[in-house]
Amino acid sequence: MSRLTDRLTSERFKVRYRGQHVMAYVENEEDLPFWKDIFSRYATTLPIKIQTSIRGDSTRGKSILLELTEGPFLLLCMDSDYDYLLQNTTVQSQRINNSDFIFQTYTYSIENYKCYAPSLDTCVYQASFNDNYDVNFTAFLEYYSKIVYPLFLYSFYAEKIENRIFTITDFNNSVQLPLFDIRQNAVTVLQDLETKIQDKIAELQPLFADFDAAILMQELDILVVSPENTYLFVQGHNLMDTVITSMLTKTVSKLKGEKYAQFQREKIDDDDFRRKKSEYDGKICDVKDALQLNTNYHDCFLMHKIKDKLADYLTQHNPI
Repeated sequence: MSRLTDRLTSERFKVRYRGQHVMAYVENEEDLPFWKDIFSRYATTLPIKIQTSIRGDSTRGKSILLELTEGPFLLLCMDSDYDYLLQNTTVQSQRINNSDFIFQTYTYSIENYKCYAPSLDTCVYQASFNDNYDVNFTAFLEYYSKIVYPLFLYSFYAEKIENRIFTITDFNNSVQLPLFDIRQNAVTVLQDLETKIQDKIAELQPLFADFDAAILMQELDILVVSPENTYLFVQGHNLMDTVITSMLTKTVSKLKGEKYAQFQREKIDDDDFRRKKSEYDGKICDVKDALQLNTNYHDCFLMHKIKDKLADYLTQHNPI
């Protein structure tokens, strides 16, 4: 443990801010808006300062965050990864799940919330200003989740028994999707994925002699992990980059093309078309930006766990 993180304790911050502020540390700069939004919505009376975890250099991340000693005046906010699912299986998961002062996403990461299926229509609109389409993103992600769920059980089990034969990276590589058009070849893409996953499971079965899918499903069911919502528990960056972005890109491209065609029909002359197109392009977002800025996930059932944890903290510890 570094000398700087050794000094960052709850009591130190209580003294520093004279009991008038609470400090919260997050993993990285990109996590700041998410946790700022959480505390602004669900802990409106709590005076809080939110910063990235630092130890005197540019190092960031969950492991650095866990070097700090949390308490009523020092909160730690982090991605769950698999720690929520592991519950008390490991020393780290036990600490994260039982501490009153550690707040986690419960999804694998913040990115899973940004990929929350009911919010994706808004992302498409922000990237195209065109809602002239009929695509059910929720149904697609439920279908995708059902396909990856059997292999996810192996990934979860491997983490639980700390087996490096099948890593999270291996799982990620197995559940990626190519660029596709959800309105044309989504079924074919998912069928190909299902075949790929079945082949992977056949490869893994001899390597995990004690694997019991029924027991694992019961454990995950208690945590409200189901075949239909598995996408919320896989690695968020991988989900966003290789599934959601792939799914939205073709849709947005076609919707933008429709807008350009509309401007062509409405144009007075070529300069008028170029002006309308330039103004339109300047107002819409890139798909990736729309996802990164997405905050329409607060009705996700896992968000209520964060809200309830904050309410318990304020009720039981009332630091200010």
